[in-house]
Amino acid sequence: MIEHQGPWRDFDEVERAVFQWVAWYNSERLHSALGYIPPDEYEQAYWASLEPVPQTAWSHDRGLHETRDSSPPRHP
Repeated sequence: MIEHQGPWRDFDEVERAVFQWVAWYNSERLHSALGYIPPDEYEQAYWASLEPVPQTAWSHDRGLHETRDSSPPRHP
């Protein structure tokens, strides 16, 4: 991974090298199983291809974080 780039003076340099490698691995590396496009680009295209899921009135007006349990409000 980053072993050919050292030696490093401190932990911050190692952390920076790892971060740069991960950024390259996810955003620039061409992945053969994904049609030779970077993983980030593939994921963006995947999410863009999905149709938006409509929200119900319950989930919009009164989300799970506002209820005591996770069940929708009951109607009489």
